[in-house]
Amino acid sequence: MARSASKARKEVKGRGMELIQGAIRFMQTEKARSVLESDIKEHESNLILLDQIHETDFSEVQERADLSSNLSEKRSRLAALPTSTFNPQDFEEFFTESPPISESGLDWAGNPWLLALSSFHCLILFN
Repeated sequence: MARSASKARKEVKGRGMELIQGAIRFMQTEKARSVLESDIKEHESNLILLDQIHETDFSEVQERADLSSNLSEKRSRLAALPTSTFNPQDFEEFFTESPPISESGLDWAGNPWLLALSSFHCLILFN
């Protein structure tokens, strides 16, 4: 019994760490993607504005070259971002098909605060 409870704890901990690490990578990638997409839109908008502005106090050719170079660099960085394969629902069956915590033999199963917290996190993750 103690060995199976220990194995269950290790498995839950391992899957929990996978879930957390996957979520962190997903958030970091999505943040980078959002920033790059925003920068690309801004650069594209600036290039459009250059077509509409005719001022003599700046070099349109140089400005266009700089913007085009920055735009190309941003597009390359966006294309190089990894495609996210993280899906929290991949963890849903593991965490929802487990026996009730009270039957799992986990040491913290009787702690009502931790039980409520773990239930709350499962609701957030899978809804």
